[in-house]
Amino acid sequence: MNLNKHMEFFNPVKIKEQRLDVNIIGVGAVGSFIALQLAKLGVPKLIVWDFDEVDDHNITNQVYTFNDIGKPKTDAIEEHLKAQNPEIEIVKKGRWNPGDPISGIVFLEVDSMKVRQAFCEDNEFNSEIKAIIDARIGLATGEVNFCYWNDEESQKRYINKVNAFSDDEASVTVSACGTILSVSPSVLIAASEAVASFINFINNERNNSYFTFDAFKGKMASLNI
Repeated sequence: MNLNKHMEFFNPVKIKEQRLDVNIIGVGAVGSFIALQLAKLGVPKLIVWDFDEVDDHNITNQVYTFNDIGKPKTDAIEEHLKAQNPEIEIVKKGRWNPGDPISGIVFLEVDSMKVRQAFCEDNEFNSEIKAIIDARIGLATGEVNFCYWNDEESQKRYINKVNAFSDDEASVTVSACGTILSVSPSVLIAASEAVASFINFINNERNNSYFTFDAFKGKMASLNI
């Protein structure tokens, strides 16, 4: 894969040098576009976690196509990533469950605050995790949270934020028939900012702990740490 367009800015060899696993838990809307961008960057290996199959309603805001309907998302995302980067290695996992070993960088792209809370509780003392990147979207708005997992203050700040909301209290926009709404501009901004945080981490640049945006009003804000 010819990486000349970004090699001077981001060299994926650094991931191997730092011996970091790169995990994406949830390859739905934001997670699938994070995976696509990482493949295009030349990330050599991704560990993808998901238990779901591609449905027709996934097509509008996720990487998948109509040809993927009915496939496990992990199989479908592997096909799409290898079409972009034939050299990438994809390790496919199912649902993340408490007790599952995990290390390196974790993109926590699950649909549920309850699962985020369970992940934090299960891994609070897991020093093998180096960073958590958690991107979330509503309809027009979204946020990206970055946590240096082995930094006590950073971890405490992130866990407190995760525990501040239940699934019922999470900010989502729902249609009249009960469908959670999202559109691709918000998805792509969240995925891109999550990947930018990943690049900063690999390049040893300090990250903001919190980035928020409104995709349609042109509003963005960040909190430095």
